[in-house]
Amino acid sequence: MGTGPKTELNAYLAKGTNFKGELRFSGIVRLDGIFDGRIISDGTLVVGETGVLKGEIHVGELLSSGVVEGTIKATRAIEVSGQGKLLGEVFTPSLNVAPGVLVEAQLRVGAGSGAVSSRGSVVGSSRPKDDR
Repeated sequence: MGTGPKTELNAYLAKGTNFKGELRFSGIVRLDGIFDGRIISDGTLVVGETGVLKGEIHVGELLSSGVVEGTIKATRAIEVSGQGKLLGEVFTPSLNVAPGVLVEAQLRVGAGSGAVSSRGSVVGSSRPKDDR
């Protein structure tokens, strides 16, 4: 192991698991199951392809290829990839959305503490239309 950033998971909610409530954590947590509630952390939340997260999310960083819906605040960055979906209100200084991702959200993206120099709404998908 090198001297790079810590990448060890602190907790894991597996596929087939359903949790409702509040989660507070440090470090990295991965979600592949269903979570409904509130998440508070200055760490990194990873939502896998089978993960579904609904509620109020306050994290340092969100990395998702699953479904995230609600009020989403990330103080460092949000990155959505694969067949990910981002729905609701989003506040972050940095947003990276890969091809194939669906975004239906009111966005506040810019420098500062969680949100703000520009504001707009984005509804759409980078998925190509099938003309058949």
